[in-house]
Amino acid sequence: DLNKRFTLATDASQTALGAVLSQDVDGQERPVAYASRKLNPAETRYSTTEKELLAVVWAVRHFQAYLLGRQFTLETDHMALTAALHLRDPTSRVGRWILRLSEYDFTPKYRPGTQMGHADGLSRMNMAAVTVDIPRGLLKAAQEIDDWVKSMSRQGRQHLRQKDELWEIEVTLQGEKKWVPLIPTTLRDWLLVNCHGSIWAGHPGAEATERMVRRIGFWPKISRSVRQFIAQCEPCQRRNDPIRQQAPLQRPFIPSVAGEGVGVDFVGPLT
Repeated sequence: DLNKRFTLATDASQTALGAVLSQDVDGQERPVAYASRKLNPAETRYSTTEKELLAVVWAVRHFQAYLLGRQFTLETDHMALTAALHLRDPTSRVGRWILRLSEYDFTPKYRPGTQMGHADGLSRMNMAAVTVDIPRGLLKAAQEIDDWVKSMSRQGRQHLRQKDELWEIEVTLQGEKKWVPLIPTTLRDWLLVNCHGSIWAGHPGAEATERMVRRIGFWPKISRSVRQFIAQCEPCQRRNDPIRQQAPLQRPFIPSVAGEGVGVDFVGPLT
C-alpha cells in the first residue's frame, strides 16, 4: 500500500548485506520485499560502521521505487550508525554515502539485534546451501570401473594420490591448493545436475556452476562439460530466450508525380 508508511530494516555481516522492506498492517509488521547481496573483496575490509552504512545506502537504492519521495522509517541494530547519519561534517566515503541518503526522507531508529532476525538472516551465508556430497561408496565403486580413472592411476602423477580407497588429485582453487576426487564418467551428469539444476542451486551461470563443480571434483575439460550441460538445460533456455519483437510497419513511398517511382518484380530461373 503506497499510501502507508514503509519501514526499511538493514543489516551487514562480514560477507553480505541484507534488507527487509515492510509495512504495519493492523498492528503487525508485514514484509513487502526482501533483498540481499554478497560483499565484494574491497567491501569486506570496511569497518563495521561502514558496512552497516553501506547496507543502508544499497538498500534505499534497491527499494528506490517504494521510498523516494515518501517518508519511511530506517531501522538498524548499530548504534554508531544512527550517530553517523547525523554527522555535520562527514568526510571521504562516509560523507559521500550520507550525501546520497540526503535525497530520502527517513527517520533513523535503533532496534536491538535480537529483534532484527529478518534482516540479519539475509546477510548471513547459508553454508548448507553450497554443499554437494557424493556418497562415498558410490564414488568408490564408480572409480573402480572407470577407464579414465584407471588410466590416471597407472600414470603415477606427482599430484595424484589414493586416500581411503579414493583417487584424488591436487588442484588450485582461488590461490589455494586442495585435494579433490577424480569424478568418473558415470557421475558427471549427476554432479552437474546437483550443482546447476537442483532446487537449491537455482540454475546459476556457467562460471558459477563451474566453480562449484571444481570445489567438489575433477575431470578433463570441465568447462566444456558445464557449458554443454547448460546449453541443454530446458529451464535456462526458456529463461534466456530473447524477446522477439515484430519489425514495425514500413512507411510506404507515395510518389508526387506520375513515373516518379518504378516497381519491378523478378522471377526466375524458370527452367
